Amino acid sequence: MIATEYFLRLGYWVFPAVQGSSPIDLVLVNKEGVRLIQVKKEAQRVNPGRKVASRIHRARSDLQKALGVEMVYVDPDSRAVYVSDHDYNAKRKRNS
Repeated sequence: MIATEYFLRLGYWVFPAVQGSSPIDLVLVNKEGVRLIQVKKEAQRVNPGRKVASRIHRARSDLQKALGVEMVYVDPDSRAVYVSDHDYNAKRKRNS
């Protein structure tokens, strides 16, 4: 619901998935087009020796990649919403 409210405030029409298990949680529509969203709860990993926790990024399935599904992380405590930059991750892997 936090992600739904977030995208409604950005001016999208938001359509939730009607199936219990689906590669897509929300379909967003505005005058610029359609976005497909998978929502995950924010999770942090604290590695030994690191003082700052890092976000645990969930991998998209091959189907989600083919459909262009975006991963969105929601922190239920702060109500913060983070949309993954999949282009950034793809560029980073190519440069490695």
